[in-house]
Amino acid sequence: MTRCFAIFIGLFLVGCKSTFDQNNTLTIKPQVEQFTSIYQARVDFDAFLKLYADSAQLEDLVYGHHAQGKSEIASFYNWSGGNFKVVDDLKTFELINLLVDEQQRHAVITGRFNEFIYHGQNLGPWRFVMTLQFNEKGLITHQQDWINYTPK
Repeated sequence: MTRCFAIFIGLFLVGCKSTFDQNNTLTIKPQVEQFTSIYQARVDFDAFLKLYADSAQLEDLVYGHHAQGKSEIASFYNWSGGNFKVVDDLKTFELINLLVDEQQRHAVITGRFNEFIYHGQNLGPWRFVMTLQFNEKGLITHQQDWINYTPK
């Protein structure tokens, strides 16, 4: 029993350490992948919001919308509103490319939102570019969305 416990603790510590590189510097790729998978599944809004710093900013550059802080970001996304449903039960979006700059703690995600129904209206598919900036704790501090809303 003690040996199993020791193995479990060892694996746990390795798992915790895996978000740091050999210089003990935080790596953001796991956070970017977590952001992507939670957003694609679109079921755990609390987990999604935990990825943001309290003072994070979100900009929708096409429509000019700006959200400051977690509460405004939560209002902007509002996953519980609008009777949202992705057509054909696909993921919210398909990932096309993911670039991560560990030194700058910056990520660029490109993809395509799948067709979905929102407030009874069919929308999408829309291509997008999303940039994420992370702080030293691995939380998102700034997000820019470039979404090709067609038709607007």
